[in-house]
Amino acid sequence: IPYERLIGVPSQSDTLLMLALWRVHERWVELDEVVAVVVACSILAALAFLVVPRRLAIVLPLGVLAFFLAVARPISARMEYAAEGALAEGMHKQDREWIDRAVAGRGEVGALWTGNGSRFSVWQNEFFNRSVGPVFYAGTPMEGGLPAEMVRLDRRTGVLHGAPDVPFVLTDGSAELVGDVVAKDGARNVFLYQVDPPLRQAALVEGLHPADTWSGQSVTYTRFDCDGGTVAVALQSDPALYQEPSRVRVLGTKVSATVPPDGRPHVLVAPLMTFQGRCFARFAVSPTKVPGPNDPRPLGLHFNSFRYSS
Repeated sequence: IPYERLIGVPSQSDTLLMLALWRVHERWVELDEVVAVVVACSILAALAFLVVPRRLAIVLPLGVLAFFLAVARPISARMEYAAEGALAEGMHKQDREWIDRAVAGRGEVGALWTGNGSRFSVWQNEFFNRSVGPVFYAGTPMEGGLPAEMVRLDRRTGVLHGAPDVPFVLTDGSAELVGDVVAKDGARNVFLYQVDPPLRQAALVEGLHPADTWSGQSVTYTRFDCDGGTVAVALQSDPALYQEPSRVRVLGTKVSATVPPDGRPHVLVAPLMTFQGRCFARFAVSPTKVPGPNDPRPLGLHFNSFRYSS
């Protein structure tokens, strides 16, 4: 059994006994020694079955019970830790029912998955808020098995054809919708809109890695039904990946910015170019880096949010 691959975060969802071995690895043995521990324990259990006399046979099931009681605590601790991490990744609100309170019974809330945010934001908010109902997407389906309906984005108008008829929509900051923001979880870049029918995106962001705010070498911001203006972009580097500043250029203009690796957002205001009723801003990011063999994506900068001004 390849314990070095099985012991870790993936085991938290469906291989609970591995969590006990994970604790053994953390406290006493190296990862490549776990197999020796398992073999030794198996031999001891087999010997106990052979040498324990029949009159003391009750010792064997009691031993099994003691084993399960012993591993229950590390399993419980890991599950609690995983649950707290999932909640923190998806929501940064003391009031977990913040969507229900903002809607106040005025209608159902749909969740638009863009592929640029965290799926934990959809999962956690859907779990804690009764008003959050249908989930839908226009591009890449959301992983995790939550039922979701595919809709079609009209790239000329921004209309989402086939979207559910709901008065409120929850989405991330990369998908600005036509309507009013009535509540938000700013730390998780999640916004609740009261939308104007038909449901349509006011803007589209392309060039971010799926389920993330990390960019590659280029990012394009497109705004529908637009005759000019600017877009303010919150850019952020990561000191764990970069030690030198990154540079962003707005193609077709003289606007550029240097983003230091301080882990804080820095705002760049870019002018928008117009074409056939739409506005564009194209960003070039340099340098990009691949974090390592476990993450082969070329990463540039975090594009945390986009704010349009006419």
